[in-house]
Amino acid sequence: MKSKLMLFLLILFVVFIMQGRCAYAFIVINEFLSDPPPGMIGDANRDGTRSSADDEFVELLNWGNSEISLSGWYIKDSASTRHIFDIGNILSPYECIVIFGGGVPTGFNVNVGTASSGTLSLNNSGDAIQLFDVNDKLIDAVLYGGEGNQDQSLSRYPDGAGNFQLH
Repeated sequence: MKSKLMLFLLILFVVFIMQGRCAYAFIVINEFLSDPPPGMIGDANRDGTRSSADDEFVELLNWGNSEISLSGWYIKDSASTRHIFDIGNILSPYECIVIFGGGVPTGFNVNVGTASSGTLSLNNSGDAIQLFDVNDKLIDAVLYGGEGNQDQSLSRYPDGAGNFQLH
């Protein structure tokens, strides 16, 4: 009887701990663009102007089945913090948010925003993109090299779980 009770308590403890971790574990950096293509095809934010800075983006995906508050979360590159999410910024299950370097993102049916620092400054030849929660816990990170310098985004395939490849 005592061993069954201990087993039950252990299972309950593991389930409780995993519920606390799973919500965060499902927010991933799903796609990014460090090198917008030349010409108007590179106008990723659809504001009518192609800009090597404004059209860079980072897409986050909530791959879980719980909504997550991104309030106070932040995106960094290898140099500094590039974006801090506002209070009340909620990401619903299976929803994404795209943060552009700047400009005026237009005509999207997903959540979009611009970098609170005024730029993402993703290096084309390689950089680190890191996502931290409000408690400074690293949630996800992407390290890339020269593959970021090919005039197209890199995205997980399949979405949320796969390896990064040219879009």
